[in-house]
Amino acid sequence: MTVRIYVRHDVTDSAAWRKAYDAFDAKRRKMGVTGQAVYRSIDDANDVTVTHDFTNAEKAKGFASSPDLKAAMETAGVKGTPQIWFTTRAEQRRRRRRYLASLGAPHFRQLQVVQLDPRVAAVGPAQLLQTLVASENLIQLTRGQRRIRT
Repeated sequence: MTVRIYVRHDVTDSAAWRKAYDAFDAKRRKMGVTGQAVYRSIDDANDVTVTHDFTNAEKAKGFASSPDLKAAMETAGVKGTPQIWFTTRAEQRRRRRRYLASLGAPHFRQLQVVQLDPRVAAVGPAQLLQTLVASENLIQLTRGQRRIRT
């Protein structure tokens, strides 16, 4: 189960904060962070939201309560107390299965990709799935050419 924490805070200078955030990367990884992303408000660049992924809740809570993290945030120019919340993904597999089933996913299982040409890759899997479902044919991509077998 992946646990994702969201941390929202105001900073004095987003450029200086980002430098401090990047400098803390090695410690973040040692503390169990497996993935992260940084977002800024479109209205205020100093309103920053960060996500961090962990393999379990204990690592996430340990990270959030770490004195090293608190010191790094103070050094980076975080103003006030950040908002922190812990989440896990809800019903990820069920929704995906239902969505694919609604598009006619049984046809998608017949798709065999032998070699994917960059021009075909630019189409995207959603469009490819819709084409497959609409035609109800087996599509085989080979050496950048599309062959349809009925």
